[in-house]
Amino acid sequence: MGQNISAIMEHNLSPEQIIALPQLLHSKLEGDLAGAWGWTFGPDMNTDQLQKTWRQDMDFFLNNTWSEADLPMLERDTYSLYFGEPHLVHFDSLMRWSSYADDMKRRDMFNQWVKQLADIIGATDILLVPAPFDADVSEDDEWRVADYRKAFQDMGLKHFELER
Repeated sequence: MGQNISAIMEHNLSPEQIIALPQLLHSKLEGDLAGAWGWTFGPDMNTDQLQKTWRQDMDFFLNNTWSEADLPMLERDTYSLYFGEPHLVHFDSLMRWSSYADDMKRRDMFNQWVKQLADIIGATDILLVPAPFDADVSEDDEWRVADYRKAFQDMGLKHFELER
C-alpha cells in the first residue's frame, strides 16, 4: 500500500472564515475541484466544534473510538481539506506519491489544484509531502509549515516545494 500526496498549507484564516469556506470554494474553484464541499461534522459545523478539536489532546484520538465525522474536514468526492490545527490545512486527494513524483503531467495537475486552493485561502507557505508521514510532530507547540519542512529535512524524508 503506497502513500498519497498531501499539501500542508499555512494560512491566517479566522475560525469564522474557515466555517464559511464551503460556499467560497463552491463559487471560486474550477475544474476537478469545482462543486459542493461539505463538513464531515455535517451542516451544523461551527467555530466551537472547530476550536474544541484544536484543543483536543492527541491521546483522545489514540485511546478513543472516533471517525472522520469527528474531525474538522471539508470533503468533496475524493478530495479533503483537514483543518486539524489553527493555522494549517492539509489538502489530500487519492493521488499516489509515486504518481506525483514520477509523472510530470500528474504533478502539474496536483500543483494546479494546490495553487487554486492556496489562492482562495491566502496560503502563506506550502509543503508537499507523502501521507501518512512519520515526521515527529510535537504536540507541545503550534506547528507551522516551516516546522514540518525542518522535520522532513532533518529526518531525510521525501518532500517537494511548490513554486508559486
